[in-house]
Amino acid sequence: MLKIETEEHENRLLTMTVEVDAERVDRARRAAARRISQRANIPGFRKGKAPYEVVRRQFGDGAIYEEAVEDLGQQVYKEALGQAEIDPISSGSLEDVKLDPMVITYSVPLRPVVDLGDYRDIRHKFKPGVVVEEEFNDQLEHLREHQAVIDPVDRPARLGDIVVVNVAGHLIAGADGNDEKPFLLDDKNVSTLLEEETDWPAPGFLQHFAGMLAGEEKGVDYTFPDEYANEELRGKAAHFDVQVLEVKSRILPEWSDSLAQSIGDFESLLDLRLKLREQLQQRTDREADQAYAREVLDRVVAGAKVTFPQVVLDAELEEMLEDLDSRLREQGMTLQDYFKIQNTNREKVIAELEPQARERLKRSLVLTKLIEVEDLAVNDSDVDAQAEALSAPFGENREKIHQALRSDRLRQGLALNLHRDRAVDRLVAIANGENPASEPIVEPGPALEGQSSEEKKG
Repeated sequence: MLKIETEEHENRLLTMTVEVDAERVDRARRAAARRISQRANIPGFRKGKAPYEVVRRQFGDGAIYEEAVEDLGQQVYKEALGQAEIDPISSGSLEDVKLDPMVITYSVPLRPVVDLGDYRDIRHKFKPGVVVEEEFNDQLEHLREHQAVIDPVDRPARLGDIVVVNVAGHLIAGADGNDEKPFLLDDKNVSTLLEEETDWPAPGFLQHFAGMLAGEEKGVDYTFPDEYANEELRGKAAHFDVQVLEVKSRILPEWSDSLAQSIGDFESLLDLRLKLREQLQQRTDREADQAYAREVLDRVVAGAKVTFPQVVLDAELEEMLEDLDSRLREQGMTLQDYFKIQNTNREKVIAELEPQARERLKRSLVLTKLIEVEDLAVNDSDVDAQAEALSAPFGENREKIHQALRSDRLRQGLALNLHRDRAVDRLVAIANGENPASEPIVEPGPALEGQSSEEKKG
C-alpha cells in the first residue's frame, strides 16, 4: 500500500503526495540503470550488460533517479488514484520529487462540481411577443425592393442607385506607429446601394461613390471616426483605391394587387399583408419563447455555484479559438492575418475570450447537472427522429445526410443537444409554476460521457 496524503485547493485542483517504499525505489533504480546501459556505450561491456555500480559510477545517481522517476512516476500516479479513489477529469502533472525516502507530489485536476441551489423555486413572468408596426412596414418595403427595376445607366451615380465597384484599402504608412501599410481589404465586383445608411467600406463613404461614372477610378484618403466599432482603427488614417465598374438605376414599383401576386402566392395586396403579419407574429412568438428560456436559464446559472479546474477552462478557450479560426478560414483569412489586422496576438485574444469562456462553461455544466438531477433521458427513437428532421430539408441529398448522422459521434452530439433542450424545457415549466416532478424515461438511450469539448459542440 502506498502512503498517500491529499489536499484539495480552490478551483478543483488536488495536491496528492505519495511516499514510495525503499525496496520499490531500489528496483526502479536498477531497472533504470539497465535501460541506460542499453542505450550507452560502456567500455568493456555489451549494451545492457554493465553492472549497476558501473553504470552508477559512469552516469551518477542523478541520471539514474531521473530515469527511474520517468517510469515509476506514471506507475505510482495510476496506483495512487485507484487506492485513494480519486476520479480526475484529465491527466495530472508531477510537481516535485524528494529522495530518501522518495516522495512524489502530483497536481490532479478534479471533475467540476455544480450546486444548482433552489432552482425549483424560481418563478419568472412570460412576456408575449408583439409585432412592431415599423418592422411590419420594413418587411413590406423589403418585399417591394426585390421587385425593383434595375437598369444600367450612362450618367454619374446618385442617391438611390446601385454601383458595382472594386475597392482596395490600407492604413497609411505611419498611421499605426510604423512604416508598413497594414492591409484593410481588397474587394472585387461588390454591388452597393447608395443610401444614407451606406457604411461600406467605411462610414460616410456614400459621398465618395456619388458622382462617379462607370469606368472612373479615384483614390480616397479617409480617417476612421473616433466612435468607429473597431477600436484599433479609431482615428487612423487610411487610403482607398476605388473603381466604379457599373452604375445602375433602381425604380421601385407602386403597391397593387398585381404586385402582391408577382411577389408570391397571394390573392391580393390585403392577402399579402395579412399573411405577412401572421408570419411576423409567429416569428415574434418564437423569439419571445427563446428569450424567456434564456432569461430563466440565466437566473438558474446566476444562482448556481460552479467550480472547475483551470484545465477545463483552457479546453473551452481552445475550442473558442478553433471556432474563430474556422470562421476566419471561411473568409479566406488565418488567425495570423487576424492578429495583424487587429494589432493583437494569441495571448491577448485568449485573455479577451476568457470571461465569455467562463460563462459558456458554467452554463454548459449547469445544464449537464440539470439533466442528471431531473432524470431527463433521451432514447434511440428520439435521436432517430431528430436525425430525420435535420436531414429532411436536403431533398435529394437527404439520405446522404441521414447516413452521416448515423455515426456514433454525431448521434452522441444529437443526444446531448436533445438532453439540453429538455433541460431548458423543464426549467421553463418550473418557472411557469408547473414545477413538474422528475419522471425518467425507462427506455435506454445514448449515454453522456464526461464533458469533452467535442461533445459540447455536438
